Amino acid sequence: SNIATIYRDEGKHRLEAQWYARAVRLKDGDAAVELAKLVLAGRGIRQSRSQASRLLKRATGSRFITENGRDEARTMLHALKGTPNTSLERTRER
Repeated sequence: SNIATIYRDEGKHRLEAQWYARAVRLKDGDAAVELAKLVLAGRGIRQSRSQASRLLKRATGSRFITENGRDEARTMLHALKGTPNTSLERTRER
């Protein structure tokens, strides 16, 4: 969502999360990946590994996602499954 990225650039993470959530409801897989990053970081939304996992699974199954987005979602899911309490700092900064 272009609006979400504007809010991200302004440091308004709560609004960023709200706009990504709107895009996810419209089946945007790339937005699901971005929202999962915010959920993992607890940035603008409550932190939840289980919610992030659900978002990433939704993204990988989406018809409306870029190949890069699908690859990133799969990588993040693999990291979540393989490392129960590891911080995913690399995904936070993307």
